[in-house]
Amino acid sequence: VNIATGATATVLSTTSSFPAGTKVVALAFVAGFNTGTAGHAMYGADCARIKLNGTVISTNEFNDGAWDSVAGALFSLGSLTTVSTPSQTWEIEFVNRSSRPNRTYAILVVFPVADGAFLDTGSVALTLNSQVTVGSLSTTLIGDVFAIGFAAISNTTSSKVTALNANDG
Repeated sequence: VNIATGATATVLSTTSSFPAGTKVVALAFVAGFNTGTAGHAMYGADCARIKLNGTVISTNEFNDGAWDSVAGALFSLGSLTTVSTPSQTWEIEFVNRSSRPNRTYAILVVFPVADGAFLDTGSVALTLNSQVTVGSLSTTLIGDVFAIGFAAISNTTSSKVTALNANDG
């Protein structure tokens, strides 16, 4: 989806029919690319959103951006929610707060679960060559249990740097 400077757009929309009271996991992966002139395009915190029936249930925390048209900003969003209606509309919305036009792509997966636990941490400052525990989650879930995890990294400088290397997770 092409999104003009300062505009908000629905990147994708889908519906589901999980019975009211069902626990549902929503995972979204969103990529925003600068389509304008060369340079950095900062989109801002709260620019990539998962919406359920018009309400934001997950959004990005960091002010992130794309470098030219080849190094896009990547956002991983997730939520565990209990649906309250028997019909749901899911949307990925993107707000282009940058000074350049943008092209945004998104993938959204929603699926029901019998039970779940969810942890969304606040930001933690990292320093070069350091390892920090960002969050820890203990549960009493039983049966076949699996975990899904992803991290968001933000470069707080104005220079182009590598935030993560292979095997850093």
